[in-house]
Amino acid sequence: MAKDFADLETYEEMQAYAMQIGGGDEAKKQIKTRQRNNARLSPCVGLPISDGRSRLCPRDDVYFSTAQGRVLNARKKRYTFGVEMFGRGIGSLRVNLQSEKPTERYIFVAKDSASGWEWSKNRAHAKEINAYLKKQREKSAKDTPNVQEREVQWRLANALGRDPELKGLKAVRWFGWPTEIGVSINREGRPATGNIDILVRRRERNIAQFLVCELKGPNDGDVANALRQAICYAVALHHEANASNETRESYRTVFGSKDGSNLQVGVFVAVHRKFENDAKVAVEALQFGKSANGLIVDRIGVLLYDLKGRKATDWRWLAGWDPRLVGVTEGG
Repeated sequence: MAKDFADLETYEEMQAYAMQIGGGDEAKKQIKTRQRNNARLSPCVGLPISDGRSRLCPRDDVYFSTAQGRVLNARKKRYTFGVEMFGRGIGSLRVNLQSEKPTERYIFVAKDSASGWEWSKNRAHAKEINAYLKKQREKSAKDTPNVQEREVQWRLANALGRDPELKGLKAVRWFGWPTEIGVSINREGRPATGNIDILVRRRERNIAQFLVCELKGPNDGDVANALRQAICYAVALHHEANASNETRESYRTVFGSKDGSNLQVGVFVAVHRKFENDAKVAVEALQFGKSANGLIVDRIGVLLYDLKGRKATDWRWLAGWDPRLVGVTEGG
């Protein structure tokens, strides 16, 4: 490669780099595993954590990750998903879709524990889960270096589609929670598993398109690096998901789209508004839309945020860089 990952500046350089990583031998094995896994996870799509009448456990600060999901027995429809709080693994959710008892379909198992709790219908178990989650939240707040970034990530996932500035966008969710999505290139640009912070579904004329969101905490102003990560993740996802008709269909299913065409992927980064000038410089340096080799990423955006108290957040798109509006010939 002509440049190291950290030295990539233009969109064209980033696309070429990510395609080379995705086509390498080290990436092929994990791509094949994830493609097979996503194809077998489709029965879980859209399922709630309960029947909708009883949600005894809190929905805050819990993340399910398909990157950590495993198929225990596809024929018997048994699965397990990692549960994270502020990015820390705190247990797993065991799913048994063939159980005749609804209360046994979802079992939460705490980290380093052999026994499990019924997640949604058992009040005694719910009390124990709540106590465990409270304890883990306190531990996460104390021990997690990027706890503020994770907090903003959670706020954004829940603001999508609700805040006036974020209309038409929705986070890809599993069991009602946002999920991180694995790809074949990590944040250092190596052929290893990297996780997309939030995969966002965008609707236009009844066709679902997707946006890879890379979010940075309030004190992280390296917008160029955020764009580099997001673009390489998006190119890797496009390469992986559109490998064949079969993989394209399974990925659209697990991401919540019924459209049968190629998965279209754009990106946006979310950074604190105090880094607005840095964002302008970084996004212009991409020279987006000027690639001689065609564009895999079809749109790019920059979202600025400001924290207003414990829960409120102001969201605003950088002028000219709203991915709902900006195509490959616009921006800046």
